[in-house]
Parts: sequence; C-alpha cells; structure tokens
Amino acid sequence: MSEAINPNRRYFLTTMIKTIAATQLGMFDCTKQYATSATAELSIEGELPSLVGAIAYRFHARDLHLVMGPVERGKSVRFRVLVDGQLAVTDRGLDVDVRGEGTATEQRLYQLVRQPQSISDRQFEIEFLDFGVEAFAFTFG
Repeated sequence: MSEAINPNRRYFLTTMIKTIAATQLGMFDCTKQYATSATAELSIEGELPSLVGAIAYRFHARDLHLVMGPVERGKSVRFRVLVDGQLAVTDRGLDVDVRGEGTATEQRLYQLVRQPQSISDRQFEIEFLDFGVEAFAFTFG
C-alpha cells in the first residue's frame, strides 16, 4: 500500500480485511465489532493467506503489541507500522526498524509501538506487505 493512501480508502480496506477475517472464522454476526475496533482489547483471530492487507486500531496506551506470525513455519511476512498516518519511527517498538518496517518470522508477541513521550489517543495501522499472515490479539502496556 502507498504511504499517501487516501484515509477513506484505508478505512474501507481495513474494514474489508476485518470483515473477511470474521466471515472466514464463522463470526459474521460479530463483524461490526471488528469493523469499528471500539473495544479496549480486540481479538482479531484470523488468517489472511490470500490477501495483502492492513489492520487499523485506535488505542490509548504506551505500548501496543500484536500476537501474529506467518501461516507457514519457516516463512516470513514483512509489515509496515504507522502511527497517526506516519511511519512509526520515533514511536516504534522493539520489532520495528528505523524505517517503520519489520518482519514476522514466527508466531509470537511483537512490540510494534512504544511511545517515548506522554500517552495520548493514537491511530495504529499495520500494513502487511506479503501474503500468509495470521493475527490473533492486541495487547497493551
């Protein structure tokens, strides 16, 4: 996805990814929760093996983690992290490099955001640059 993607298109794409994941998991009645991301903790369990997609989430915490990993053992999935629409450079977690990117090489907890300044409401986005990722749950610190 482009760094200058239209915010309305980004929201639409993100909502579609969550809806598709919820539908694949047999949770069609729960898609509104997945689309709005309004809860304090969001379980997003799902596999997106045939899509390169994104997940967006509004949060209020110092740290944001995501339990995720490649579907196939031994594969890797590249990702890009944005905070408030900008590459996560100053607010990057341990698993994000200085360009705001990272690679999921195994299924585990990834620290994606760590705010060095005061905590405020922020918009988190992760764009998956490769196919075959599973995402399970956000955690916060």
